[in-house]
Amino acid sequence: MFWLLDYLFLRNYGQEEKGINKYNLIKKVSKKKTEELWIQFSPCSVYDSKFLNRRYLQKEVSSIEYRIPRAVISFNPKNTKRILKNMFNDSLKEARKAIKKNIKINILGISLGVTLAVKLANKVRTSKLKLIVGGSNLPKCIEEGIATRKIFLEGTKKGYIRKDFERHLDEFSPIKNMDNLNKKMETLVVLSKHDKVIPYRHGEKLAEELSKRTSNLKIIRSNLFGHGLSVILFKNKK
Repeated sequence: MFWLLDYLFLRNYGQEEKGINKYNLIKKVSKKKTEELWIQFSPCSVYDSKFLNRRYLQKEVSSIEYRIPRAVISFNPKNTKRILKNMFNDSLKEARKAIKKNIKINILGISLGVTLAVKLANKVRTSKLKLIVGGSNLPKCIEEGIATRKIFLEGTKKGYIRKDFERHLDEFSPIKNMDNLNKKMETLVVLSKHDKVIPYRHGEKLAEELSKRTSNLKIIRSNLFGHGLSVILFKNKK
């Protein structure tokens, strides 16, 4: 029943910003004298909520939070690719700087942020990887999810076909970025069986592929909550 709230959450999806050019890179850096750095990729609604951020990143930890605007998913997949690539390249630079200082990297990906989280974990040695209601295949999630289906269809009306989305966005699909993951890293996957935003079957595929590549994987499946409440109720414990 609670998954029905996802439809209410989506009323303004894609309308938060009128344009996306000025949202190429939005991040918040919190530096502390710690031996760990948390890198978080999350939707704008999480970034803007002090309540939610308190649940995800404790004040005493060093962190870099990347905000993903709702309008990042565009009918033109080239625009989506440009912004995601910009975020990824910046996060990779930050992670490598930290590693040179012998700082451990932990990564948290929420919703669409799971795509960037897995891609980064595949590039740098990661101690902890936490993935909240994400999917294995970005183009398919865009095409099938209730939040982005209309945007995909709008793209087809403007001449963009399925292969265009695959060609430009497949490189961000988690299933394409797992060959170099740290097999011993602490990995958590949170899924909702009633997820309509990122269809549950893509979340299950994500968990299945991770189970083949990591030896320390924990999967939490919700039978009650949908996408939105799974995000809200998740608490990042040490």
